[in-house]
Amino acid sequence: MLCLKKKNNVKKINKIIHPEVRLKMKKFLKKNKKKAAVLLDIPLLLEGKINKKRDILLFVEAKKKDINKRLKKRHNFN
Repeated sequence: MLCLKKKNNVKKINKIIHPEVRLKMKKFLKKNKKKAAVLLDIPLLLEGKINKKRDILLFVEAKKKDINKRLKKRHNFN
């Protein structure tokens, strides 16, 4: 992606995206607060420092080619 090649562009995009992700995460957590466990798949969780000390974090690593292979199977992925 051309827009991600310049760090300044990434910062601009993050300023738009990160608050929206935080808002949706908060709404989801509020809606599911009575659940015993809640699973969030948010790469921004660590990078945006929005996790809390009491959170349990799992890191799943995969090879880029495997990730791309799985993404291509999705009907809404270009």
